Amino acid sequence: MSHPQKPKKKPTGDYATGYCKPPESAKWQPGKSANPSGRPKKVPTWEELVVEEAFKPVKVIVKGKEITITKVQLLLQRGYQKGIEGNAPALKTMMSQSQSAIEKVNKKAEEEEKAQPRPKINWTEEHEKLFQQMEAAVQEHNANLDTRPIASDGTPK
Repeated sequence: MSHPQKPKKKPTGDYATGYCKPPESAKWQPGKSANPSGRPKKVPTWEELVVEEAFKPVKVIVKGKEITITKVQLLLQRGYQKGIEGNAPALKTMMSQSQSAIEKVNKKAEEEEKAQPRPKINWTEEHEKLFQQMEAAVQEHNANLDTRPIASDGTPK
């Protein structure tokens, strides 16, 4: 149970300093922080350090040209290259990682698709008439097609 706060008292009397009237030297200076060192820095977790390091750029030479890619991209390229060259453990690791990544991406895409509501169509008599006209036109077109067998030279028999 909380107690109601008492209203602050107003200073009584006519004096320069005292209750609710601190001396000018004790007041906060404008533009100066009450906590100059600020909030202590957050210590990064192991996972944050790994991710930060993995996405640092590196310069590599590919086909005679210097390019900049992340360490993760370089690691993936080298892993796939070793697998292609016949290193079975590297190939197994890269295939496993690829399959896992593909499954995660597909699952996320399915979840996003489910999250988007599909618009409902109110099928009216006008829609039905248009559908029947289209269906009749397709049947007429199919009936007019030349259905004779075609010879090996591409001409109708």
